[in-house]
Formats: sequence, C-alpha cells, structure tokens
Amino acid sequence: MNYFTARKLMKTLQLVCLEYPKYLLLLIVCVGLSINPLQAQDYWRFSNVQYDGEYFYAVADDHYQVVKLDKDGNVLASFGQKGRGPGEFLTDGLDLALIDTALYVLDNRALHITTLDKTTFLSIERKKLKKSASHIINYSGIPYGFVMDFEETNPFETGVMIEAFRPVDKLEDPGASLFNIRDESPMNPFYDSEAIYASGDFILITREGINRFVLFNGDSLYKRRIPGVEELALGREITKNTNSLERPIAKIFWKEKIMPEYILITSAYLEDHMLYVQVHSYKLGDVLISYNIQTDRFRERGALSNGELLAVDGDTVYTMDGTDIQTTLLSDIGSCRDEMVSFYFGQGVFEEDCTRCQESLLKWYDYARENNIPIQLVLEDDSWFGAKEVNAQTLGNIKAWDLWGAVSYKKGCDDCFETSISARISSDHKTSEFYSLPAPLPSFKEELQCMQE
Repeated sequence: MNYFTARKLMKTLQLVCLEYPKYLLLLIVCVGLSINPLQAQDYWRFSNVQYDGEYFYAVADDHYQVVKLDKDGNVLASFGQKGRGPGEFLTDGLDLALIDTALYVLDNRALHITTLDKTTFLSIERKKLKKSASHIINYSGIPYGFVMDFEETNPFETGVMIEAFRPVDKLEDPGASLFNIRDESPMNPFYDSEAIYASGDFILITREGINRFVLFNGDSLYKRRIPGVEELALGREITKNTNSLERPIAKIFWKEKIMPEYILITSAYLEDHMLYVQVHSYKLGDVLISYNIQTDRFRERGALSNGELLAVDGDTVYTMDGTDIQTTLLSDIGSCRDEMVSFYFGQGVFEEDCTRCQESLLKWYDYARENNIPIQLVLEDDSWFGAKEVNAQTLGNIKAWDLWGAVSYKKGCDDCFETSISARISSDHKTSEFYSLPAPLPSFKEELQCMQE
C-alpha cells in the first residue's frame, strides 16, 4: 500500500468513526486517527542533524519542527509548528546545538532561541536575541552564534566579508567575539554558504562550493584544502537568463558571479581530533575523506554514496537518505575502495532516446551507489583538436540523467564506445569484459569481488 492510498484509507476510517462510534475499541482508534494520522510519513526530509551517541535530533523541513529520532530513523518526539508564539517558529530552516541535556533551537527569523529538554522534549525557556545569527554551536558548553559582522564592514559595498562567533547573549558586541574570519574574496553566496560543526574545543567551518575549510582549536585558526578535489565547484556565469534566480534584482546584483552546478562538500562530522568530510566531486565522485587534526593528514576512506553523512561512531557510519537512516561499517566502505564500475557513454548519447539502455544503466548505477562502490563516468572525446575538458555543460548533461561519479573524457579506446552505453568493472587484480547495456544486473554483481567477501 502506498502513502496516498494509506491516507485515503485513514480518512475513510475517520468518517466511519464519526458516524458509528458504537464500540470502545473503535472509538480509541478514531481518537488516534483524528489526533495525528500517519505522523511519521508526513516528513519528507530531515536536516541540521545532531547526534549524542544514542539519538539523533533534526529539523523537519517544511514543518517548522524539530524531531528526536532513534538509530533506525523512527520519530520518537517532535516539537514546534509555524507561528509567533511559544512553541512556534517562523524559520523553516532552524538550526540546532546540543549542550549537555539541552537542545538549543535557533529561529533566526523570529530572533529567538528555544531551549528544550532533550529527554522530555519539553520547552525550558525561550530567549529573544539582539542580533541575527545564521548558526548556533556548542563550544565548551556555551552556546555561540555565527554572525556577519556589519559593525566592521558592509560586505555588499566592500566585497569583504567578516564573520564571527559570539555568545548568544552578546551577539551584537564585537568585543565578545571568540574569533573572526575575514575573507577578502568578492562575496558569492552560492559558494560561500557555510556549514558549521563543533566538538570539544574544535570548530569547523566549511563552504559548500569550495574545497577548503577553516578549523579553530582554541588558540589557533588555520585553513586546509582537501587534496585531489577541484578547488571550486564548476558552474556557469550568472546572466539575465539564469533560471535559478527568480528575482530580476538578484540577477543584476550577482551578475558575473558563478552559479555552481553542485555542492562540493556535502556534509562533515567532527568528533574529538577526527574530521570526516563527504565530498561530491567530479574528480573523485562521492567519497568519504578523513582528516586527523593531530597528525595533519588526509585519508580517502572510500565511496560514500548511499546517503548524506550524519555521524561516525567507532566503526559505524550513519547516513540519511530523505528520512531513512542507514548504517554502514567504515571497514566495509574501505573494502570496495579498490574496485570501480566505469560507465562509457558514446558521442551524442545524452540526446538519444534509448529507454532500455537507460533503464539498465540506472539499475547498475543504483546498485553501485547503494553499496558505496566507486563510480566512473567516461565520455567519448570527439574533438578534432586538443582534448575536451569537463565543464559545467558536461555536468549539466550528466545531472539531467541523475548521475554522478568521477567524470572524464577519453578518445582512442578500443571497445569502449562501440555501443551507446557500456560498462566495465575493474580492480587491482582483475578487469572485466565490456558489457553493452542493456545487460542483466546479476552479471554486474558476479564481477564485484568486494561484495562477495
């Protein structure tokens, strides 16, 4: 039974209950249905997820709510609704911070912070803020807000952006800043949109479209670049015809800026001295990279494509796909790191109508993603002079088919492009034959050694 059929059945039962409340058991069912029919299924996506080692706490997008989840993704408790009063929020994209037994909920639009008891999920207090903050974090047991410092400079006029962390009760006081971040580059919100993570004495600031991050460890602030990844997410120049910006004034204001085709840093998790970053790169595909703060070393762990990274707890990696929480062993991610499925696309394939080819491709592709197997997308290089380079148009074509992986062009390859779409599985020890798609999925599964170990 699908979701819409289930809701129709629920509505019918409610009407029956109202007409014929003759039996106590039926009456109890009626009350339950009228209070909250299919509550868990109403959620379509969770974001800004926090983890305390036992439970997850998240924002329910489009619901103006925060929820408590178990490790299977079941909703255990919820708080909030749209509005201006106590227990209500004006901001859809709320931000969260866990501090001891409390959950702090930042409603930036309403300039309020609501504190919940994380066990009972009841409100403890609601405070008014004196200045807007985009994020809230736990630093050494104190809630800090992340603010743009207009007191020092106006980035819309100067092109220089200064941001700072301050205690939530002193957001308007530049003298209370824990530290400042000064970016001399012209501000572009599509690349500079930040994600903030904190653990112990460490604070991490990542930018969605840039491969560098900033790390603060209590007495020093330094930047690092993720190796092997493009410096910037590829994108197209913003013009008056850019469809992604609906308001004409926005197209004028951001003219000659770049609209990225994808988010380069998908998610990150910081715990003690270990940082885990999930990267969505056209050079590497979807991969999990760790960074040891103490040794200053990066390590590619393997493909991570079965959802957005939530947390790493020992050898267990938690990811979320929509509202589903999945668990994968870190060692399992590494076991398939040396195997790869390569898909080869002949000239003009993205303009062709090959339904059976595409259906077979997506079956192979989805199986690889669900099992965190590295994916390579190889396109035929039909240029006469020089060599084709991967650009925003290339990625736009690939995204139109809802594909992603390590993207490259290739020419002069025997058997690679004899058909519209073909596939090959390779590892350090073995390389399979070329499979012309459509081809049965079991053939793919039999070739994967890491799935049989």
